[in-house]
Amino acid sequence: MIVIFSILVISLISEGVSDDVFDPSTCGEINLKETSGWITSPRYPNKYVQNTFCEWIINAKPDHVVEIKFHDFELGNKNNLDDYVLIYEEVNGEDGGSPTKYFDGSLTLNPNMSVTYRSKSNFVIVQFSSGSRMNFKGFNASYRSYDTYCDKDSLAADGAIDLDFTFCNRGTNRKNFYKQCYVWCNSKYMLSSNSTKVVCQDGSFQPQNVCDLIPYKVTECENTNLKNCPYVPKELADYWRRKEPLGPDDAEGVDFDLFPDIQKKATGSRSIRGQFIETSCIDKLIGYSYCKRKPNKKFAFKCNVFTKIPKLKPAIGDKKMEACYKCRAIQCTATIYL
Repeated sequence: MIVIFSILVISLISEGVSDDVFDPSTCGEINLKETSGWITSPRYPNKYVQNTFCEWIINAKPDHVVEIKFHDFELGNKNNLDDYVLIYEEVNGEDGGSPTKYFDGSLTLNPNMSVTYRSKSNFVIVQFSSGSRMNFKGFNASYRSYDTYCDKDSLAADGAIDLDFTFCNRGTNRKNFYKQCYVWCNSKYMLSSNSTKVVCQDGSFQPQNVCDLIPYKVTECENTNLKNCPYVPKELADYWRRKEPLGPDDAEGVDFDLFPDIQKKATGSRSIRGQFIETSCIDKLIGYSYCKRKPNKKFAFKCNVFTKIPKLKPAIGDKKMEACYKCRAIQCTATIYL
């Protein structure tokens, strides 16, 4: 869903500052058409010019709010009150009035810090003003708009929630959009907490995964190498990433950074349609097999370890986990297809 913003930028430059020193267009005159973007002081990250005034007007769609996050902010120190940023909101249907938020030189952000402002309405004015005494680096802020009502259908995205028995209230005049819902889990899932309530926050229902996989069914997936498993591999991978950290014994004696990757794509035969990924269960170069065992005959690692290795991208980890289970199902005696 695209939200159209309007922006008005006004630059007032004092006498004595020539055009070759400060270009008014650097104050950020952009026609904003997306739900997110950036607002910066003039000439950022270089020092802004004295006696400058800029104003941004953000007018989002009804039922939307605006979030502004300052990633860098330097307007001097607490003794410098001439340079500041003001944020106004719509008040009782009219813009203007007293500023909702005021930032001056007393705010200094260290690296890896940010300050976030969330509006209560869809209409926000941001103003920047500099005095005649000093100038500094200025600020760098991102903004985004999101709906304060969430689409009920989004709850069914992962298949864990039954929409027919899910009750929602505090809605809007738009069909299917609500502030909160009480969910009903499908038969293969169970509540992850004592509450069925989810609330629309920052454009999506929270908490996520309120209906989660059933632990004993997950164990059955492991024990049968996915043969008797009601879940798809990606569900299992996401579950293990949330629930189980990488343990000290999970990667014993195996360099997972060198473990065989998916080798090539193969066009399916008459009995296998479409594009499939073909991989071997054994990598002869490094001598590792998905069926590698310890002296006590137990497997050297769990297949789900691939979902927990930080260096592996989630999509690659998911595929390696799936390959591991499929290979063990055939004792690693042939090529498998994913």
